Amino acid sequence: MADAPVTRNPTAALIHILRPANVAMVALGCLAVRHGLIVPFGAPARSVESFWLATAALAFLAAGGNAINDYFDVREDHINKPRLALVGTVISRRAALAAHLSTTLIGLGCAAQVALREDTSGFFLLACAVALALGLYSPLFKRGFLRGNVIIALAVGVLPVWTAWGPDLLRPEIATQIAVYACLSAWITFLREVVKDLQDREGDAAAGYSTLPVVWGPNATRRFLTLLFTLTWIPLLAVAISAGGMKGWCAAFLLPFAGAHWTLHTGNIRGTSAWLKATLGGGLLAAAFAAA
Repeated sequence: MADAPVTRNPTAALIHILRPANVAMVALGCLAVRHGLIVPFGAPARSVESFWLATAALAFLAAGGNAINDYFDVREDHINKPRLALVGTVISRRAALAAHLSTTLIGLGCAAQVALREDTSGFFLLACAVALALGLYSPLFKRGFLRGNVIIALAVGVLPVWTAWGPDLLRPEIATQIAVYACLSAWITFLREVVKDLQDREGDAAAGYSTLPVVWGPNATRRFLTLLFTLTWIPLLAVAISAGGMKGWCAAFLLPFAGAHWTLHTGNIRGTSAWLKATLGGGLLAAAFAAA
């Protein structure tokens, strides 16, 4: 059957709702920031052990956020992506909630260890803020106009700040690059979240969400996105030019964004979302080789 779930195995379904590929991207993002934007300016203040603990903390928090999102989005997922609607069919909502709580607590535990090692409560408070934002995304923030998009954008944008937290973040040469990478990552994520809302308009409307496409309609949303995509070329090209092309690595995010812009123009919204995800991956790759 076309709408049969991607798996009937409860263990596989549980792993699926944690989004292991996305969690792996979080870990790779932390590595890229450390070795591409911090190490070139001297030995990082954060030890290797603390770095991996901090990376594990963010990865587990992201996994928990993915699980709780599926816990709350049962109704709209059955409309928007029935084959991926595993909660309530293959696994129970209680299992999804347990997955969220366990991964979130592990993440907060890892963050607490980093805070104790570095003698800073600020890092643990940041972890609590991320956990709270991800936990409340579907039941609270997503229901409000653009609030959910902003929350997810900030959650992605916090990754470079998270990785450089501490004395490294106070060094001007590092802080500037971290700020640029954080802002661009957050902005591209914001665009992708609006595009995904355009894909999921039918289910979100049924669930009572006030997303941009639900409130404005698909045509006005596409016109708005076209304007935003056009304006986004300004900072992307500015970064590429100021970085001297980073020996060609800027193409890793410029070309996918061009693909996203073209598919938006042709009306291929699913393709636009995929190309924006590739743009984020390309930005990660460019950051990793920024000093190469």
